[in-house]
Formats: sequence, structure tokens, C-alpha cells
Amino acid sequence: KSASELASRYILLGQHDAARQVLNKAIAKYDAKQIAKSGEKAKQVALADAYLQLSRASIGNRDEQVKFATLAYYLNPSVGFGKQIARIIAPEKFDRPDGRFDNNFREATLRRLRKERQAWLSE
Repeated sequence: KSASELASRYILLGQHDAARQVLNKAIAKYDAKQIAKSGEKAKQVALADAYLQLSRASIGNRDEQVKFATLAYYLNPSVGFGKQIARIIAPEKFDRPDGRFDNNFREATLRRLRKERQAWLSE
């Protein structure tokens, strides 16, 4: 958890490389799928937060942003987390001048991610 907090501060300071270094070291010792299957909610949430921060730190690499955001959702499949993940997957649906976001897109994204998560867990 402290690695995610430190990385978040680095991201706020625009030091994305430092954030990625901290997070890569922190997550290296964990198997995301094993944690997701474990039922240990605290570990799932902490690792999901680390992957979400890693996604935020991967500025300029869209594939990594989506991959890490998706892993974050697989670990913590909550609606609130899903909204953050959907924003990373398609920021144009959320970052509109009027401040509104496309709720239909978010719901469709959550349905898709739930299906993909089930397939990932059963592999």
C-alpha cells in the first residue's frame, strides 16, 4: 500500500518513471491471478491499487495503460474502480468539456470486463 501512495505522489509531481520503478518492484513478488483467486480482499485491493497507479504512470504507452488498468479491475471488480478503469480505456468518453461522461459506455465496459475477468480466472 505504501508503494502505491509513494507512486501516487511521484505521479502528481510528474515523475512517472520513478513511479513505475517503485511499483514494478512492489508488484514483482505477487502473482495477480493467484491473489485474485485467493479471496484475500485486503491483498486484492492493495495490488489493484498498485496496478491502477502503474497504469496512471504509463503515460505515453496506451497498451500498458489499458493492460494495467484491466488487471486492476480483475483484482478489484468494484463499480467505483470500474469507472476509473473505463476512464483510462477511453478518456474521450469521460473528459468532455461539459464535464459529463458516457454512462452507457461505462456500463458496457464493466459488463465486458466482468466476462473477461471470469475467463481469466478460469484459465
